[in-house]
Amino acid sequence: MSALRRAGFEPQVAEQVPRIITAINLVAAGQGISLVPESMRALHNDSVVYRRLVRGALPPMPLTLVYRRDNPSALVRNFIEVARKASR
Repeated sequence: MSALRRAGFEPQVAEQVPRIITAINLVAAGQGISLVPESMRALHNDSVVYRRLVRGALPPMPLTLVYRRDNPSALVRNFIEVARKASR
């Protein structure tokens, strides 16, 4: 919110929704704007405009990796290692 204000935009939060798809549905219905991951671009692409943000436009946002501690999968272990290296 502070990054938006610094850019000269004072957002008025009318709804906070628990699911990204709900936010996109509200945007498609003309009920505002939302920040979503790029992976959601295919949804409502006939009625919603997606714009990539310029790197540095917003401060880094927290991202959490969740996994089962007892998962024996090599794929999971490798993904965790890649995520740890990327977060450094």
